[in-house]
Amino acid sequence: MVKEELNQKSPLRKLEAITQGGAGKGNIGVIASKQGIGKTAFLVHLAVDSLLRDRHVIHVSFDKKTDYISAWYEDIFDEISKKRNLESAMQVHDEMIHNRIIMNFHHNYPFDKVLNAIEAMIDNGQNGTDLVIIDGYDFNRGAIKDLDKVKKFAQLKGIEVWFSDTYYPNCLDEDGVPKNLNPFIHDIKTILTIAASGSDLKLSVAKHGAKNTDVQDLKLDPKTLLVCN
Repeated sequence: MVKEELNQKSPLRKLEAITQGGAGKGNIGVIASKQGIGKTAFLVHLAVDSLLRDRHVIHVSFDKKTDYISAWYEDIFDEISKKRNLESAMQVHDEMIHNRIIMNFHHNYPFDKVLNAIEAMIDNGQNGTDLVIIDGYDFNRGAIKDLDKVKKFAQLKGIEVWFSDTYYPNCLDEDGVPKNLNPFIHDIKTILTIAASGSDLKLSVAKHGAKNTDVQDLKLDPKTLLVCN
């Protein structure tokens, strides 16, 4: 399968249709779940999908180590390329790595400096960035001003920004929105949640002011953690 056909058949196209384009350029999206339920894998799947469309990605992590993130990129690319019989897989892989940057910060590092570092990378080293992943930001201790700045930054640069969010058990409001996101809701366009449902991982769309909506026929494969249908 050629890369263009692979992109068209990706289950993420259906997710984009359901969410009217996902977060989209100039906007913020959040993938939320309890601890250890597929958030990083989901974000990497989004990133790999973007890279396979010849876009540029910056992946920011607040974890102490980034080796596992690189491993996720390799594993998810391998899974997609083998499942879909991607032609010239090694060449596509090398192009993907060239268009991706992974940045790592301590969780106590001032967020203003994180944003400045991302901007410097975009302006000087990673021109044409379309997607920024911010994995591990702590919304439980976060500041509203941080999200305000990210929203303005996303609009200024014309980029799409996705965060991960870990919420505690039984901490969804009546609309299915994690309660720790409510203070930031005006800056967030799209919120997705992942929850265990028997042996499956259910993917849902939560929107402020609307009821929680299941993403019909879409879930995460419990083995690969890829979005599937």
